[in-house]
Amino acid sequence: MKLVITCVFWIVDLLLGFLTGFHRKDVVIMSFKKITQRYLATSFFPNLLVVLADAAGNIVEMSSEGALGQGQIYLKLTRFIKLNRVLRLSYMLRHGKVAQAWDALANFMRRQGLHEQFTFLSRVIKLVFYIMWVNHVGGCLWHIAGEEARIHWYLDGNFAEVSQNGRAFDYLVGFYWSAASMIAGGSIMTPRTTLEILTTVFFVVFGFIFSSVLISSLLSIVMEYQNANKERDDKLKTLRQFLYQHRVDLRVAVPIVTQVSARMGTRKWISEGEVTALSLLSPTMHLELWFQIYGPSMATNPMICACNSVDCGLVKEICYRALQHASHRPGTRIFELNDQAVGAYFVYMGSLEYVGIAGACPGGAARGE
Repeated sequence: MKLVITCVFWIVDLLLGFLTGFHRKDVVIMSFKKITQRYLATSFFPNLLVVLADAAGNIVEMSSEGALGQGQIYLKLTRFIKLNRVLRLSYMLRHGKVAQAWDALANFMRRQGLHEQFTFLSRVIKLVFYIMWVNHVGGCLWHIAGEEARIHWYLDGNFAEVSQNGRAFDYLVGFYWSAASMIAGGSIMTPRTTLEILTTVFFVVFGFIFSSVLISSLLSIVMEYQNANKERDDKLKTLRQFLYQHRVDLRVAVPIVTQVSARMGTRKWISEGEVTALSLLSPTMHLELWFQIYGPSMATNPMICACNSVDCGLVKEICYRALQHASHRPGTRIFELNDQAVGAYFVYMGSLEYVGIAGACPGGAARGE
């Protein structure tokens, strides 16, 4: 049943490619004819090959044992074509609901002051997943190419016959060979055919390179984590020393340290000037970007809303040509009473507090959060 479900899923995914639009310069193309032409010229046939390989593998697995004879070995080779599904699933995860949920979780951890720990743990988990996946592929490769070596290894170790061990045991043996070859640099089974020798040499060399890259990546992650925490700890240590040397009362010192520590864990608001890649956008895409970000806030103004009903492109033009982004820390005075007006303020995120003459800010002011 599982085999049928996976096969149906990828068939539906293959057909949905004819209904998925694409970007051409600054325009989203939704014409069925153009989508079909582009799909047939790019990823249709690789995806079709994956579906056919999946169907062939399902036929082999659902058939009776040995019914297809030696041809079953060659059909197993088609399973490697299905590695393309990993790329498809990776794309879906990066651009779908899973990516949005992951971003929401990262933002929650950032608000809790656990952003560095969460980032470190997620990157380590990603490396572990890569290791498991590469060894899975290596185990499947050895299961196909290392038939003779595996049989002799069973016999030398006084194991039961291959057919009596079950698929799970055979898979674990292949995974064990893959992990040993990648980490130790040597095969636990003596290759006995040319294909087995070539497979072993290839995977040992590949495992050496892959392990080196993983070790360097892991060291880089650990060093970044330590440096990030060290910088934060050094700043807090300096702050505590300053408060201690100036004999600041604990009733004031503790809230100061707590607030500074909390703000260190908050997300830094990125301004347009810090994103250098935005300079590569065309004016049309730039206009669409600012309209998506700031348009909803500006459209709440009655006058602009009325003008936009006459000229539907007014809000877009204002966002692109007359809008300037500014961010303020909580409690910052944005303008005072009797200040000369130089523009209109639209609250995109956060809130404003208007303080009158009798309030905490003499003369009246607006404070942002």
